[in-house]
Parts: sequence; structure tokens; C-alpha cells
Amino acid sequence: MSAAGRSGDLCVGLDVGTSGLKAVALSADGAVVAEATAGYPLLTPHPGWTEQDPDAWWSAACHALRSVTREVGTERIGAVGVSGQMHGMVAVDAAGAALRPALLWNDQRTADQVALIERTIPRDELVRRTGNPAVTGFQLPKILWLRNHEPKHFDKTV
Repeated sequence: MSAAGRSGDLCVGLDVGTSGLKAVALSADGAVVAEATAGYPLLTPHPGWTEQDPDAWWSAACHALRSVTREVGTERIGAVGVSGQMHGMVAVDAAGAALRPALLWNDQRTADQVALIERTIPRDELVRRTGNPAVTGFQLPKILWLRNHEPKHFDKTV
């Protein structure tokens, strides 16, 4: 194999993190061939609230991928894998457009919704049924929060 590599011989991993995105091009033996990062802001409109603009994730991914492909060439990329933040909620409309900033995994605004869930289904029963308790970072409390606090966005969400 030449120093330039072969067509499709690299995999690119994209990690969408809380403070930024990292792109890494890896060879078949796991060696890092190229990498790039791009940051984006963490929005905290109120204490305990954490949000991000999903369009900022996309812009960061485009920036990092352009940087990596400038180093290795697009023809060398055989696969792309993506990992992201767990438990983030992006409310989207029928066209797939984000209706508001994403509520992140560490957002704490949903304590009242967690209490409502636990009044409705006792914690032990919820854990027995689902394997999980209701916690502020999970999806159901976020959906209930959106319904209660931003009904116009909730009604447009698909």
C-alpha cells in the first residue's frame, strides 16, 4: 500500500459531545490518521438548564469532516460512525426541523415532571416495568415539560 493509502481504507468516527464535536479518521489497525475538533456553546438560560442548538452540531460536524478530509482525501473514507450525547431531546416538526434548542442529558428543569410520574406510577413499579426510575435527564420528563411549558412547540412535534 502506498503512503497515500487505498480507496475506502479509513473509518471516520464523529463524537457529538457536550462541549464540542470530535472527528477521528482511523486505519484498519486502529491508528489515528487524522483528527479535528469543533466547539459549540452550552446554553444555560436558567440555573440547572442546559441546551444546545442542533444546527451547531451540524455545523461542527461539517467543519470537522472538511478538516479531516482535507488531510486524507474523501476517497479514503469507507465508513462513518456517529456517537452522541445520551438522553438529549430534539423536538422536531414534520419537516425534521428543530423547533427549539435541544434539552441535554444533564438538564435539570424536569423535577416537577419526575414527581408527577412517580405519583402516577410508584418508583418500584416503574423500575419493575421499564428497568429505570424516572430521572430529570430522561425523555418522558422532558416531553411532559415541553407539553406543560411550551405547548406551541409540543403541538408541532412529531
